[in-house]
Amino acid sequence: MIEIREVTADSEKLDIVRNILGGFPMCSEDIAAFDEHLASVWEIPFWGVFDKNEPIGFIAIKIYDGAHGELLSIGVDEGYRRISIGRGLFNIMQNYALAKGLGYLTVKQSEPSSPYYKENIGFLKAMGFLPYGDAGEETNGSLLSKDLKDADNSYKCKSSEELNEQR
Repeated sequence: MIEIREVTADSEKLDIVRNILGGFPMCSEDIAAFDEHLASVWEIPFWGVFDKNEPIGFIAIKIYDGAHGELLSIGVDEGYRRISIGRGLFNIMQNYALAKGLGYLTVKQSEPSSPYYKENIGFLKAMGFLPYGDAGEETNGSLLSKDLKDADNSYKCKSSEELNEQR
């Protein structure tokens, strides 16, 4: 059974991120960057998606001030893509941001040479993010932003029952 739930224990967050992103070639090639990424999920809002209690995805948001949040990280196991898991995670995170009174979300998408870059940018644009700049020489990537005050701001995802039927 597939379910999405908030994860508060930092050790569980780290295990989930390791499990999901650890198999990505970019993570195994750049261990320092991967370790930095792991450390970034401590003490921030984080949701995991589970199939029979096994982690298959996650999303994390960092809140900078009363108006701005950053989609810090999202990952879905490759075997569970294209069935709205990412959309479901995004909906939960976006609803959290709206409930906190945030006006917009940003995301930094780096590594354009990564084979996942094009897929990631496509997903972010489908969720309503728009490019607004260059992330700079350090990250060699793109900055994207989403206005949460947009009236057409809700993206429908499949229910847990529909996801479970598909699997």
